[in-house]
Amino acid sequence: MAVKDEDPEAESEVVDECITLMASAEDYPPKKPRRKKKAVGLYGDIESRGCQKRRGEIGEAMFLAKAARMGFGIATPWGDSLKYDMVIDTGRRLFRVQVKSAHKVSASKGGGYHVRACSHNRRAYRAKDIDLLVAYVMPLDAWYLFPPRAFVRMKSMRLFPVPGRKKSKFEEYREAWECFEEEAAAVVKATKPLPRGTRGKGKVSFLGA
Repeated sequence: MAVKDEDPEAESEVVDECITLMASAEDYPPKKPRRKKKAVGLYGDIESRGCQKRRGEIGEAMFLAKAARMGFGIATPWGDSLKYDMVIDTGRRLFRVQVKSAHKVSASKGGGYHVRACSHNRRAYRAKDIDLLVAYVMPLDAWYLFPPRAFVRMKSMRLFPVPGRKKSKFEEYREAWECFEEEAAAVVKATKPLPRGTRGKGKVSFLGA
């Protein structure tokens, strides 16, 4: 009995169809796409509630780099018992600087970025404690520089650096790097020698003392 030759192309099509059906069966039911796991370091997610101190350290590190690029001398005190985080040497004066940072929009009504102007014991910073408070809004890479007179008896400030949103009265202090020069000039003026006949009659204020 004669055997008919098989069509190679037809056989190939049948094999391809079988493979397709088998692959479809393996994918049923459809698998849910896997969520990408967020990369978390050894010491936890810096956005979590328990990493507030680490966020503060990041803000300080950013300011250290900024001040170094501006050519300022930088010194940090031993321990963390003082009200200021570091000392900045501008060449004319030493500034005691407290650094605060905001890493996300406030969840409270009104939004904005919340920055504390007080120490851990909830006492507002005063001129005798620091010379400048530097606030860094990390998501927008925005800097604010406040002399103590800008937040007298205030324990916190809310900043609105996004254009078109609610404007904060503190916007005049945004990128106010001239504060270093202005405050230094004020001290130089205050420490000039007194006229003859007036020496010893009063004390000259220095560094908020």
